[in-house]
Amino acid sequence: MGAESPDVGWTNASQQEKVLPGPIAQLAFVGEVIANEPDVASDMIVVETQDRYGNPSPVGDITRLDLTTTSLTGHFDLSRGGLFDGSINSVGLPLGESFIGFFYEDSTLGSPQITVRENPSRGWKAATQTRTITLTLTVNNMGSLAMTTVAEEGWTAEERMKAVSANGSVGLIVLQTTKALKRDGSRVELITVEPILPSPPTPKESKTVATTVELQPAGATFNPPLELVISYAGQDLPPNVNEKELYISYWNGTDWISLPSTVDPNTKTVSANISHFSIYSVISPVRSGNDFLWQFILAGTTLLLLSSTGFLMFAPKRALALAAYSEAISGSNKAIDVQVLNSARQPMRLKKDMTVILSTDVPGGTFDIDKNGSFSQSKLELKLSKGTIGTTFFYQTPSPGNGSISVRVKRGFRWKVAKMPLSNQ
Repeated sequence: MGAESPDVGWTNASQQEKVLPGPIAQLAFVGEVIANEPDVASDMIVVETQDRYGNPSPVGDITRLDLTTTSLTGHFDLSRGGLFDGSINSVGLPLGESFIGFFYEDSTLGSPQITVRENPSRGWKAATQTRTITLTLTVNNMGSLAMTTVAEEGWTAEERMKAVSANGSVGLIVLQTTKALKRDGSRVELITVEPILPSPPTPKESKTVATTVELQPAGATFNPPLELVISYAGQDLPPNVNEKELYISYWNGTDWISLPSTVDPNTKTVSANISHFSIYSVISPVRSGNDFLWQFILAGTTLLLLSSTGFLMFAPKRALALAAYSEAISGSNKAIDVQVLNSARQPMRLKKDMTVILSTDVPGGTFDIDKNGSFSQSKLELKLSKGTIGTTFFYQTPSPGNGSISVRVKRGFRWKVAKMPLSNQ
């Protein structure tokens, strides 16, 4: 567009221009070079006729393009499902077109160079490309692809790879030196991650709070393990649940089996190491609004108090947790179980002896290890022996009133104290 200077009010003049490509000067490959396995056809390889500036320039007649490779075992074909028997060594570029595609397959590991040139020669610069024929491990994470090369000797991944789904809900991390084997001992070439709907049922005291996914191939194993990362939405958590209590579990066909997991509340993700493939999801506990939870750091074990009325609460990883319903307990000798659980809320046998000392601030409140005992002790010392998963004590109070039971756990030279509120109305 042109304009007068200075502006004196004239109407501007404008004209649309069409820029045409120049004469063909070169052949060039278009697109990313993607490595492929031996005896596996490549993705489509596209070659283009261009002018000297790199602009596409269509041919004025049907043009033959010869295909050559430096590998004695490399072959071309016009379809990915072709024979690759050496019978295809050229392609015909139609009149008026500027590009054409073909496929390449090679049975030898290495970096062969393929070349495309016109025949007969018209003085164009030939196109050359170095292919990579190597062992690979590819992850298809709900349509999002990632790939790493694999060493010919040992079949181990040559670099770290992180495959994240397009929506960011699931990530799979393959560590460098990971060896992936199928059930029959052959090498895993492709891992798939797919959502599963509906998710397998969970016990009534828990629920899934994230995308449930199935990883294939079934029976595949990994050493070292892969890292699975699953996102969750905070608004999907049940009431009275701390995010740190979430964990990843896998479905074994009949039950959900929990895994040691790490929760990152900032990124809203839960991660766990996995060494085999199955169905995986993030599990959350479900509890009543009458439950109470107090957490204290306790390295190595988790202590849980269960009322005789049933399962009340489980503790997060590496915590001492006491839980009870706000319920009347006076007038009867209430049994309370002490159990040691791991982070997967499964009973865990103690690796060493542990001492638990119970006391109460309720006047007249007493303990006994026998339901029909004398209840003469306002402080009770329980010995949890190595190899056991817990024990039981009984508590009673002669009159209504609020108070608490204090629990002291001796572990080495350190003491941890927790209190369980009691409502005796």
